[in-house]
Amino acid sequence: MSGLLPTWGDAFRRLIGVIGDVGRFRHRMPAETAERLRPVSDAFERGGRGGHAAVSAHHFDGAPGAGHPPATQAASTRPATGRVDAGSVTIHRKTEHDWAKESDLALRSIAEAPSAYRVTYEEAKARSEEVWRDKIKGRTSSFAAVHDGRWVGDISAVRTERAGVQEICAMWIDPEVRGTGVGHQLMQTQIQWLKENNCQRAVLWTLEDNIPMQRLARGHGFTPTGIRDFRSSRSVPAIEMSCDLTT
Repeated sequence: MSGLLPTWGDAFRRLIGVIGDVGRFRHRMPAETAERLRPVSDAFERGGRGGHAAVSAHHFDGAPGAGHPPATQAASTRPATGRVDAGSVTIHRKTEHDWAKESDLALRSIAEAPSAYRVTYEEAKARSEEVWRDKIKGRTSSFAAVHDGRWVGDISAVRTERAGVQEICAMWIDPEVRGTGVGHQLMQTQIQWLKENNCQRAVLWTLEDNIPMQRLARGHGFTPTGIRDFRSSRSVPAIEMSCDLTT
């Protein structure tokens, strides 16, 4: 997705700057995160209403995934089908060789919730193999949930400008497995990887009205920081949530 926010978003930030609080509202996502406005997740797990990620964001740019869009809310409100047992889902660490599956998952997520991204389905579909490979390589870590050989969800993390802090992004869960605990599996795996790799704090962004994602994040120790920003094509602000990984 484009790293540029809508004109009204720029005007909003300029207004905040006049008030004197620019630094707080100009928190920067990594370039890829700003590109992929899909907030980590509308993972819509247990008790969720179906939707997608945000953090986003994996494609949190129109591509699967963070990212690192805020964990944006998906357009779909379909309930989980419950046909998939979480015990039959495995978690796979992505490599650049998974670029084709990365592309497929990203396109599925964009098709379901186009307003969560800053790129269109057509733009994402036109991306080259090299672009998809680079997206995977550009993250410190990226995991996919796999069921019967098919990717049904993912999550990623990227470095931020703050020492010891990484952003969880680009999280999306296929509607067929929402409500089965797959989102929790992905979040737990990602957090464990960050802890094992000396990350002191994790942050993520999710739309202010994405209650299911906030519920999922809180269940893993995240709390709102009070920082808000506009990171999607919607007029709803995104909020930052943070988790201390040293305790």
